[in-house]
Amino acid sequence: MRHCALLVVLTLVLTSSLAFGTPRIVDQASGPYYDIRSALAEVSQGDTVRVMPGTYTGYMNCIITTGGIYPLVLESFGGPDVTIIDCEDSWNGISFTDGEDTTAVFRGFTVRNALGFSGAGLAITAA
Repeated sequence: MRHCALLVVLTLVLTSSLAFGTPRIVDQASGPYYDIRSALAEVSQGDTVRVMPGTYTGYMNCIITTGGIYPLVLESFGGPDVTIIDCEDSWNGISFTDGEDTTAVFRGFTVRNALGFSGAGLAITAA
């Protein structure tokens, strides 16, 4: 029982430590960030980038990397049915290639029409 309580406390501490970063809100209609890459360009360790529902297209919403900054959470507000990254058959999607670990989180998106030589929608190498 003590081990279970310790595990719950440890989980809460680790989870809450990710939540204390600065939230960056991406909303293509009203900002403050109109595309995903602009928000990621200003993140620091522990930040969360939250993307409002919509279909995000174009270069600034594809070829997404963390730049080696983690812990980092990139998540949608509405889930994968309403938050879509559409690479328009021109770019790859999300890449975790900068040594990311389990504290780099990508959740709640549909990535479609991505092109690439390896992992067009989601590529994970050297992470």
